[in-house]
Amino acid sequence: MHSSLRSQTLLAANTDETANTGTVYEIFTARREEFLYKLIIQSLGTNNATVLRAWLNNGSPRELSDNNSFLADITLAGATASQTSAQAEYEINLGLWIPEKSQLLCAIGTAASDGWQVTAVVGDDYAARYLL
Repeated sequence: MHSSLRSQTLLAANTDETANTGTVYEIFTARREEFLYKLIIQSLGTNNATVLRAWLNNGSPRELSDNNSFLADITLAGATASQTSAQAEYEINLGLWIPEKSQLLCAIGTAASDGWQVTAVVGDDYAARYLL
């Protein structure tokens, strides 16, 4: 089985609520057809509460709304950096085949101080082995 983790740190806010405009982060571009298991989101320190939104782009310009499909969103609670307790970890389970050249895009609604790390867990044969 081939699987990998692909990460990006989100800092700037996208107050537009779409993937068409504003600050949107590319988490990964599928090199071939790949299975997207889930997203793991964790605060990298002190951050305000926000929402994280995820879209799948078909590989064409994201400025055209027809090229982006909304996948999910999740509320992220405010976080304070600490040396005595762990940061909360969030997951969005997706279980989707992602076509080659498609892009996973994410944005946050409120600017972050230290950043939110978004990690995509992807692979190429999970569904064939376990879901069919």
